[in-house]
Amino acid sequence: MMPEIRAARPEEAEAVLETLCAAFDLNSAAARPIFYADPYYDLSHKRVLALPDVGIVSCLTIVPTLLRIGGAAVPVAGVAGVATRPAFQHQGFAGSLLAATLPALWDELGYPLSSLHPVSAPFYRRLGWETASSILSWSAVPSSLLQYAEADCVRPATSGDWPVMAALHTELTRTGTGTCLRDSRRWALVQMNVPGREIYVYEEMGGIAGYVLWERGETLEILEMLGQTPSARRGLAGFLARQPGPLVHWPSSPALLAAFGFSSVNKQPEPDIMLRPVSLEASLEALHSAHFGPVLGEKSHSLTFCVSDALCPENARPLRLTPIAVEVGSASDRHWLRTDIQTLGPLLMGYSLPSDAHRQGLLTTDSPETLALADQLFPLRSPYITPLDQS
Repeated sequence: MMPEIRAARPEEAEAVLETLCAAFDLNSAAARPIFYADPYYDLSHKRVLALPDVGIVSCLTIVPTLLRIGGAAVPVAGVAGVATRPAFQHQGFAGSLLAATLPALWDELGYPLSSLHPVSAPFYRRLGWETASSILSWSAVPSSLLQYAEADCVRPATSGDWPVMAALHTELTRTGTGTCLRDSRRWALVQMNVPGREIYVYEEMGGIAGYVLWERGETLEILEMLGQTPSARRGLAGFLARQPGPLVHWPSSPALLAAFGFSSVNKQPEPDIMLRPVSLEASLEALHSAHFGPVLGEKSHSLTFCVSDALCPENARPLRLTPIAVEVGSASDRHWLRTDIQTLGPLLMGYSLPSDAHRQGLLTTDSPETLALADQLFPLRSPYITPLDQS
């Protein structure tokens, strides 16, 4: 049976929902209002694999994201909810759906990059995604945390606090690679009434200077915590210390943990989000003015990429970075890098250096000078994506 892979049709919305519920063992009656109330509900962003005389057996959802990478904000297709009905699992349908969806992400929807939070990294790695961010899993017993008097300035958030929280988030994450620039839909997703979710703000001198969102269960799971001032960070940390329960857990970054005075000694970052270029040319263009143009202009150099990509053949065209543009290159260009699409995702994100990939045999180049230039074009950026933006 030849599958049909495409965007979901209006009359197929219920079939998509039933596929998700069957795959993840969800109660369809409970899931239905959440499914249709999703601020990102858009059938053009729900891709399906349908079989003749059977219907939809596999589906996925594309979540629009504007991701900060260094000084650039890049449209990224977040892939979520990859699901196959139990009777059709382990037959390659999810892989076929993902492979056919990749070209459509750019050709039909205009996303140069794709990201996902993997359940099975090896499965997605075979399709060109690769780990491009990390997260530090910090936990502590609340009663072991330092007590601060500023905790008295923390109160429950109200609906009127949201615009201030949004402005605070924009200000405090302005330079962080991995930050999502949140539009009204993403903030609506944050505000959804999720069981156990609680939101508090730190108020000083009549203004909000910090906030925390968590979900309370057996463990207090922090989704996001930001403080603008030292007193705000002390207040939120002290408020955590007052919470009941055996454990507080915060998947965070070393920089954030240090800012709040939480120790991350003897803890190692864990692999997190995976990234894949969908259109290599568009990905490079999105980063050019902020990253490549200034460096190449100063060096008076160009750099040509020769990249292999079995699923998106257009990416195999040589592309030349110059001080002013991204243009079609040649395999005979003087300064070049050769690699595969899987290796390129972490480089674009700043998760690893070209010289690291070269030492691992994942990248070749014409000279040490070109490799040193590539390290300047793709510097380390310590990307971190808050758990709140991974849903």
